[in-house]
Amino acid sequence: MIKAPRQEQIGTIKKESPKKRAVDIARELGITRQRASQILRRLGYPPARLSRPKRYCANCGKRLSRQTAGNLCLACYRADLSSVNIELACPQCGKTFNRKKSYVIWARKEGQQHFFCSLSCRAEWMARHRRHSLKKEESHEDSISASRIDFIVFVPLGIVRKGD
Repeated sequence: MIKAPRQEQIGTIKKESPKKRAVDIARELGITRQRASQILRRLGYPPARLSRPKRYCANCGKRLSRQTAGNLCLACYRADLSSVNIELACPQCGKTFNRKKSYVIWARKEGQQHFFCSLSCRAEWMARHRRHSLKKEESHEDSISASRIDFIVFVPLGIVRKGD
């Protein structure tokens, strides 16, 4: 088979820089990308989409499929998630469930003491423990109202001018 001068040019460019894409070669020679791809295929170079570098899991080194979005295989991704999540027990039903560790830390800083597996467990727990919380709230409100009365009594009502 006799090589045309264009094929020889493309072949030498690809040998000199194997990472160069068909688009770059086409621009350099003033031909279409499609024509450069055809000639490269004819010369035995695989299409760029088939020559992508193979990806491997960052943890275990297992080869990743093209559909894998991140840099971890499924097993390593799930193991990594377990370090992000924290296992809690519902104070109402005793069932264990997972929440993000960052959320639990934030909620505890905000003063939350109990974490529930569902809204229904939370509602049941609140109904059972409401009497205790209401008594605490009432005693707290009594002390607040007494301090408000003291505050109102001692607040000056206005400025009295001398000589009026």
